[in-house]
Amino acid sequence: MIYLLAGLVSTGITILYIACILPRRRTPSRFRSITERKMHFFLYIHGKWNREVLLPWREVRLGMDPDSDFSFSALEELNASSFPDIPSQILLSPTEEYLRVTADRPLLIQGVEKSSGWLRVNGILRSGPVKIVFKGPVELKNRVQIKPAFGSLVNYYGPGAVSATLALLFITVGLYSFVSSHGSKPLEPSLVASGPVSPDRVTDSSAFTSTNELEQKRGLDKPSLASESGVFASISGNERNSSPIQKTAYIETPASIQLPPKKAESPKEPLPDFPDSLPIVAPGAPIPEIPIKVLFVHAHPDDESIEFGTLMSICKTHGIPTATVLFTDGEGGIFSKEYTGPRTSLRDIRIREAAWALHTLGSALYIRLGLSNLPYNGVRDEQKAVEVLKRWGSSKPTDRMVEIILILKPDIVISPEEPSTVRKHFEHEATALIVKNAIEKVKKMGYPFPKGYLQSLDPRYPLDRKGSISFSRSLSKELQRTALSFHRTQADAFYFGVQRIEKYPEEMYRVKFWDLSDDPHRYFPLE
Repeated sequence: MIYLLAGLVSTGITILYIACILPRRRTPSRFRSITERKMHFFLYIHGKWNREVLLPWREVRLGMDPDSDFSFSALEELNASSFPDIPSQILLSPTEEYLRVTADRPLLIQGVEKSSGWLRVNGILRSGPVKIVFKGPVELKNRVQIKPAFGSLVNYYGPGAVSATLALLFITVGLYSFVSSHGSKPLEPSLVASGPVSPDRVTDSSAFTSTNELEQKRGLDKPSLASESGVFASISGNERNSSPIQKTAYIETPASIQLPPKKAESPKEPLPDFPDSLPIVAPGAPIPEIPIKVLFVHAHPDDESIEFGTLMSICKTHGIPTATVLFTDGEGGIFSKEYTGPRTSLRDIRIREAAWALHTLGSALYIRLGLSNLPYNGVRDEQKAVEVLKRWGSSKPTDRMVEIILILKPDIVISPEEPSTVRKHFEHEATALIVKNAIEKVKKMGYPFPKGYLQSLDPRYPLDRKGSISFSRSLSKELQRTALSFHRTQADAFYFGVQRIEKYPEEMYRVKFWDLSDDPHRYFPLE
């Protein structure tokens, strides 16, 4: 409020200066008076006064030569061919008291015929019909337009400009402080539905303290985990020994574990090593041919639990085999403040978190693409989906998705929503475009799969219900909550994800196409 008050005071000073003080001040001059000294002559032709002639106070040329400073040939009363005696050039060189005259032919100077001489004030030059009387020097004052001096402009406009700048600065800081103070609590979905909200990649619990920090994102450099050697875990788990990360016994997290709807303390016990029953396919590694019905695809670890958690839980409950593709590993983000575990390698930890969440949600396969993820620290870091595609090299991930679909042959593919009027993380939108393009390529090849394609919808926004379906969380809420609990480093899952499943009783999807005989609610039974 102090900044806003200071801004209002500065605004008042600016208005006072412009309205009352500025009109009383002297405007910076845009003109300057200059004095020029001229040679003053009277010209007579055939004894009659012709005109008054002013020439610069310097050496000048007169005569019949057209290039002269004053040419007799331009006078209509003279005919150069009729008066060959007129010199073609007469030089006049001024001094303080007289003119020095030099001509290329003799002429009368003060009544004496000669080629050079001196001409004082009221002295006469004569050649043929031309008579010139020197009337002496004359000073002429002229007003010329100039650019005002910088100092005078600063003196005139400076006080008003400074007060206006301070007003803008104070008001901006005051509004920012006001918004930040009112954003110290998590944004309620009902509030953000009416306007722009922060995209879903918040990775630090510091996001709970300001609206700007709600947009904290994580970036991703090139993969460095040793498991990217191309070896993936088999279904039986026997090949997991090839991974440089040592295994420990699987510690099952009880389904009754619940995260409180407000800020919670992260569990302090270390996360178990990778589950034996979940194969993890490194970027570029071969895809195992296992029976899959539903393929879930998203951009970052924890997206699958937040946006697909209900539907994945339904698939697990009814024995529908699923696989999951995550485009990035999330290593470029930061640790949530509530997280108290090891902090040496965020990327390795988040791969492990995703593995346990997917194991909890029943995914039979975890496929990593290992694409880059730029940090997201606010609106200034936002990109367009096409820019993300260019950074990822859209053809490579698209070809990889085509390969995955051709090998797994899923009935249904599920991805985030493509670009729309709803504000989303730009890498979510790019992921949807790649999946959409991959499906189109597979269809053009003549394959009958996939037979259905769904895109998840954010329930916080007002939605066009046309073409959308929803699935109740009533029977899957605890399983989804357990999956979210494994993403301990992520404020999105650990904090906002839990609030979402409490606030919104349904998980919603847009049906892009559906060619199966059973409708979606029969394919994914709710009971």
